[in-house]
Amino acid sequence: MVEDALKKYVTFFETLTPQRLALLGSYFAKDARFKDPYNDVEGLQSIRAVFDHMYVQVDNPKFKVIYYAMCDDGHTALLRWDMLFYMKGKKQVISGASEIIFNKKKLVVSHIDYWDTGEYVYRKVPLLSAIIKIIEKKLRA
Repeated sequence: MVEDALKKYVTFFETLTPQRLALLGSYFAKDARFKDPYNDVEGLQSIRAVFDHMYVQVDNPKFKVIYYAMCDDGHTALLRWDMLFYMKGKKQVISGASEIIFNKKKLVVSHIDYWDTGEYVYRKVPLLSAIIKIIEKKLRA
């Protein structure tokens, strides 16, 4: 059942380490797509490169899946997650969601992450934060 594959996939992400990236092929189809606000790649090597880059950019990233559910179509799942990590010694949290699509072999063919770059990245850059505040002020009712 795809639900079993989903549970294993959730466990994989919650226990992800640089060493466990070698197991990507056990969960993703060879031509799988991975998309987040900064990347849109296809293929195991490209997906691995995204995660390798993550481990270079931030310290000790960990994913915690808050909840997940299978959709009625039987091959699409939705995850709600938090990514915890350290940057410059300071603990950070990014909250997001993912749409995961499995093929008939129970491998992921599409993983699309949704999270707010404005809240979690751009607001932390002083100049950008000031500009965002001006724009928000103009847009408020």
